[in-house]
Amino acid sequence: MLTLLDRDPAKLWTDRDFGKFLHLDTRNHGTSEHYVRARRALLNAGVISEFGINRKGSHLYQRRENVVQVSAEDKQRLDEARKKKTED
Repeated sequence: MLTLLDRDPAKLWTDRDFGKFLHLDTRNHGTSEHYVRARRALLNAGVISEFGINRKGSHLYQRRENVVQVSAEDKQRLDEARKKKTED
């Protein structure tokens, strides 16, 4: 995951993008459960961060130290999702 993030520092990655490039759930590759555990560990360690939510509702990820410009619309979706999560 980190290699993909470093390959193009300006690109925001979604779960779908990672699944496509990591060949999840195919023979001799990791499973989606492995991916979720790795993503959660990287988020908790502060290596990667969520920068917004795209129009389809997927979270956008990037390395924390990279400065990425996110549209106001994507940022607003992330704030709304966080607010809803804290209310539940």
